[in-house]
Amino acid sequence: MGLDAINDAILLEAGIYRLLKLYCQKQPYYLNLIKLFLQSSYQTEIEQTLDLITAPQGNVDLGRSLKRGTNLPI
Repeated sequence: MGLDAINDAILLEAGIYRLLKLYCQKQPYYLNLIKLFLQSSYQTEIEQTLDLITAPQGNVDLGRSLKRGTNLPI
């Protein structure tokens, strides 16, 4: 992983919001969708940060947060 991976993640997240705006902006649930994606992105970033700071040095596994499952605020 490197700076390219970080840039790719930022582009993917930006793409999500552009697609939501393009296809759902006029729907009554648009704001709820935005809130849902913001909350799930935030939660994922926090879980991965916790994985990074609590992992033994040299044994970082960012997949641990994905293995635990995600509790989406639905």
